[in-house]
Amino acid sequence: MKNSTKPRTEPRTPKSRRKPATPSHASAVNVRMDTLTSNGSVVIAGRDVSVNLGEDESKAALRSYLTHLRATWNNLDLSSIVSDPARHVHMQLYNLYTPLDVWHPALPPDRLNLLRRREAELDLTSHRVSIIKAISDEQYLVITGGPGTGKSTLSGFLAICLAFACDPQAEAKNQVKGLERLGSDWAHGALMPVYVNLRGFAADRKNFPRAGHEGAADELLAHLQDRLQGFQPHVARYLDDSDSAIRGAILILDGLDEIYDESDRRKVRGVVEDFASRYPHCRIVVTCRSAAYRQGAAWRLSERFKIVELAPYTWRQINHYVEAWYTVAAINRPSSLGSRDSAEANAGKYAANLKQTLHDNLSLWSLARQPLLLTLITLIHEQNRHLPHNRGELYEKTVDLLHRWNPPGEDDLLAHKLAALNYDRVRQALQLIAFNLQRDQSHFVEDACIKRSALLDQLLGNCTGDSGLGASIEDVLEYLATRNGILVSDHGDTYRFLHLSIQEYLAACALIEQYDEVTMPRPPKPDMEEWSFPDNICALLNDDPFRWREVALFCGAILGNDRGQERLWGYVETLLPQKLDALEEGDVYRIYVAAEVWANNEMRSRRPSHRLIHDYLMRALEAIKADERLDAPERTQISTIFRQLNECEDRSPAATSPG
Repeated sequence: MKNSTKPRTEPRTPKSRRKPATPSHASAVNVRMDTLTSNGSVVIAGRDVSVNLGEDESKAALRSYLTHLRATWNNLDLSSIVSDPARHVHMQLYNLYTPLDVWHPALPPDRLNLLRRREAELDLTSHRVSIIKAISDEQYLVITGGPGTGKSTLSGFLAICLAFACDPQAEAKNQVKGLERLGSDWAHGALMPVYVNLRGFAADRKNFPRAGHEGAADELLAHLQDRLQGFQPHVARYLDDSDSAIRGAILILDGLDEIYDESDRRKVRGVVEDFASRYPHCRIVVTCRSAAYRQGAAWRLSERFKIVELAPYTWRQINHYVEAWYTVAAINRPSSLGSRDSAEANAGKYAANLKQTLHDNLSLWSLARQPLLLTLITLIHEQNRHLPHNRGELYEKTVDLLHRWNPPGEDDLLAHKLAALNYDRVRQALQLIAFNLQRDQSHFVEDACIKRSALLDQLLGNCTGDSGLGASIEDVLEYLATRNGILVSDHGDTYRFLHLSIQEYLAACALIEQYDEVTMPRPPKPDMEEWSFPDNICALLNDDPFRWREVALFCGAILGNDRGQERLWGYVETLLPQKLDALEEGDVYRIYVAAEVWANNEMRSRRPSHRLIHDYLMRALEAIKADERLDAPERTQISTIFRQLNECEDRSPAATSPG
């Protein structure tokens, strides 16, 4: 990057109106020559040239750059995804952000895999270190994590804190301390943050390395020159050295995995490695999805880049996030929390309610540990003053928000390509994909994935009608991989759902809504023309109760959203086996699911047929309450539900088979 720029051409001043050039500060000089450049700051007045060595301009450009960086990242506008377009949900990342941890870098892969699985059940903290400490300890660091784990938000938070630390005037005006917000784990003082979205860099065909070129720092510097404009000529001084207050620079490269062309990733590798060699005093942080940053990848960075993986939220971090959310909400939008006078008190009450709800519900706890899903859960809670009691309603709201999460901006080339996208058909395709994945995965694990070819087949199958999906298949795939939060790309040719429970919920939707489209693992009985709901889920429970149990519970939760309970009672009736002697394992779990559906939906007997089903359910529970094929917690739950059934005021003494 050159330290001088082409001098500006100013209109000549008539001799009679010329004044002697006077230095505006001690660093200005007067010389007689045609042109002179220094740090890109030149003023021409005839042959008398007043040269400003750039200090004042540099500081002004610095403040402008830091202000823009803070404004870009600190204002989180969630208004585009809320159901009510009249509501405006803005949050300040600086105040909201809850610092993440990473798994201890020294953990061997097998130990790390074990901890990932156990983290879904236990609140483990002994194998973690603060992400800020990891960034502080390593000059070159790759931060990995799954989709929705907070990689980009971390990048923005780091940029904001350092943008404040480098601007004491802004700190005083806003009454914030950037370094204090980073905490005691940060050991480097004020560093100049330089943020780069790598997807945007790869799309910059003017400056991105051309075909056949490995890539060098010059291309990234050219990209920065176009983006930073007035501040770009001053960046190099911080990359190479520092001034008395700013002690150097940190380059934040966000989203290496979002460059989908393998050859482009290799070019970025060359750019980053050359940048590290050219500016050895500059710290570098790169973010990438864990599944993409795999061993043996040709674009993987050299060994000087250490690797860490983000860990899910602990209970303490979830508490902190919920409290921070409602504290900021009380300040930013008090009317949504009652009134300006009562907002603070109500914020404390709502935060306590949400924390208690998460604490009491293990399935919600698993969701809330992911930063993206915790954000959506908290947003839903604020909108409703509580989380929906019905799990189906909660998941429907969550999936709806994920469907609209991270829409392409106006300057994104994908925006106009998706203008006519049929979201309903995409949702239907996702439901069938979820069912197929649930049906076909050979080992029932969290990270089951679907091949790109199978995803393409399913999307093409939903391209019926004149308009099809409303966008090309390639554009829909890019939408699913980068903008839609439901289905996410792991690497090259595989995709998976953001969370296993979302896959299970969508599979339940497919069984109920698209029963004539799902492909069951076996044909229907001879007396059935084709599979329909709820016979389909009952058959699946018989064949593999462990695989389909949660899906069956979601079916009950979805039906529980109906105003009436007729379909629910029909579902419970179909779940119950006709005979209660010599029960198979599938029969046992069908009875247990029927009991959970009854309890979760607070079902009431309003007709004689309801009372018959109610009493037969009690007999069925009596038959399995000591069955060793159920776990101890399930047998305890059966006793609780049995008492609830017995105490129900609508209970009838009759105990007849519903068949």
